Amino acid sequence: MRVPLLLDRYINGLNVFSAQYMLSYSSPWITAAFGEGGLMAAWGAPNAHYTAGNVRIAGAGAQKLGSGQLELQYVDLTISPSTPIGTYIPLTLTSFMFNEGKPNAQIVNGSLSIVSSVDVPPAQAAEFSLGAAEPNPAHRSARISFTIPASDAGGERVMLAVYGLDGRRVRALIDGSVGAGARSVTWDTTDDAGRGVSAGLYFYRLEWRGRHLERKIALVR
Repeated sequence: MRVPLLLDRYINGLNVFSAQYMLSYSSPWITAAFGEGGLMAAWGAPNAHYTAGNVRIAGAGAQKLGSGQLELQYVDLTISPSTPIGTYIPLTLTSFMFNEGKPNAQIVNGSLSIVSSVDVPPAQAAEFSLGAAEPNPAHRSARISFTIPASDAGGERVMLAVYGLDGRRVRALIDGSVGAGARSVTWDTTDDAGRGVSAGLYFYRLEWRGRHLERKIALVR
């Protein structure tokens, strides 16, 4: 399950070059957690440390955080398939800091509620699927999730790429052997040569074992 860490305003004028936080929960049903995407994706992969009961995440870079979206980062939580329906899991943002404490950030906490078995599907029930890009429209980056079903052959070639409306390939995100299960990749809105692409409408395509799925994504600058 995905929990967004949301801002209540754009922070491009606040000169934020680093962020760190700890998310805590008292639940045996959460078996893993990590941070990905959002504005912090501009700094690359964050430093994450998961232990039972909390996850600590930190990121920093020479580039200050921009605007265009209010999702600072997404925290992906792995929920046990045996979690009972109706389970309520409080989430506490135990600590949060921009830079070395400036600007000061106020914290509002939230919770998870398992409302149906669809929320925590068994691992073997995975189907071939391609998720909606987050965020969409995208500005600096977008996270694309997908699922590859289990197969007797094990890891098989998967192609996930972004294309222009004219059918020209813009960026190959994955082209190689990928194991079964739910996965995700972040597009940094550049092409195969590492150049930023122009604003407009694109589509991304997932190919596996002769099957394919497509979705659209809008890019704003």
